[in-house]
Amino acid sequence: MTLRNFQLGAILGAITLLLVACSSLQPIQNFSDQYVPTNFTMSQIKTSIQTAIVRSHWHSQAVRPGLIVATLKTHGTTSVVNIAYDTKSYSINYKSSVGLDKEGNRIHKNYNRWLANLNTQIQLNFQKLKQHAA
Repeated sequence: MTLRNFQLGAILGAITLLLVACSSLQPIQNFSDQYVPTNFTMSQIKTSIQTAIVRSHWHSQAVRPGLIVATLKTHGTTSVVNIAYDTKSYSINYKSSVGLDKEGNRIHKNYNRWLANLNTQIQLNFQKLKQHAA
């Protein structure tokens, strides 16, 4: 192998690595079986989740007891998730999206960030409710 071939291979390898590292697509993140503090009623859980949805700039639609559909529209994109809950846990799962370059089980990284922020806000609301109950 000549030095020139080695250099060319190294350059192509670096470019490939750079393209992979800079990819804006990530595996779709869902939050399954997230903890709900004990002794919360279904009404308190629903209110905590809906408050988190509003504070995170999402919109909610209560589909039935134990299921909320949340939608975020921002920067020409739309994210839709199902939030299923009961008195023991809740789960936030991908439902659909527009403009987030979804490919198979991969989606634009902003989706995961928005979902993580929503999940964090729900947990904060549960902590506030727990402190008020104490």
